[in-house]
Amino acid sequence: MSEKPAPALRCLIIDDEPDSHKLLEYNIGQVSWLSLIGNAYNGLDALAMITSMKPDLIFLDVNMPSISGLQMLEMLPDTKVQVILTTAYSRYALDGYDFSITDFLLKPAYLDRFIKAVTKALTIHQRSYNTQIPLPPITTFSPALQSDFDQSEFKDLPSPLFGESQVTLRVEKKLHRIPYQNIIFLEGLKNYVNVHTYHDCLTTRSSLTDFENRLPEKLFLRTHKSYIINRNCALEIEGNEILLEKEFKVMISKTDRYQILKSLSK
Repeated sequence: MSEKPAPALRCLIIDDEPDSHKLLEYNIGQVSWLSLIGNAYNGLDALAMITSMKPDLIFLDVNMPSISGLQMLEMLPDTKVQVILTTAYSRYALDGYDFSITDFLLKPAYLDRFIKAVTKALTIHQRSYNTQIPLPPITTFSPALQSDFDQSEFKDLPSPLFGESQVTLRVEKKLHRIPYQNIIFLEGLKNYVNVHTYHDCLTTRSSLTDFENRLPEKLFLRTHKSYIINRNCALEIEGNEILLEKEFKVMISKTDRYQILKSLSK
């Protein structure tokens, strides 16, 4: 008796952000046993597509207008669809596991972590089959936002690359997509900039002035020749120092102190 072959996992992306679709589409395209069957940009359309298309796996964004991802989990039709939650906020992970989700991906979902999540989904899916599908190797770089990105284009991609809601940094052999709201502050060091986020610190070859000219002015403020802060991360001001989230402290320029304080008070 021949083994019954396990089919590809049929995937549906549900997210209101086009950039998130592009990154997930790229990742899905790198895995031979994943097949993208549709894209939904809101919960109502997604529920209808799940009912009609019966995907094996959905990538579900938590923060969506009208119907959130968590609300969608309560409304899912009675199918065996697996769910991988995607969001920029790790605090939603525990809420998702109340619904027996397969895994949780923190945005941006780079390929190495993505493969771990979908491999878990594949293991669950294969329980009714007698064969194993070989896994693709994990690449040595994180993918760009464009679905047609490849390694030959990587070295020519400008860095930093400023988008509407995120900046993409090239650090050694990886591209890092950082949503602006995840940046706490930036530190200029001659020809380099340290980008401090909630998760780590990335160093890229650039100037603080370049960042100052390109970052959203409503969100970021230069407080010193060496620092730019995320306004939303400022907690306290004491003397010539600003206390930021994660217990970071940065200096305030003495000559511009009044204007900086005035700007932060808006």
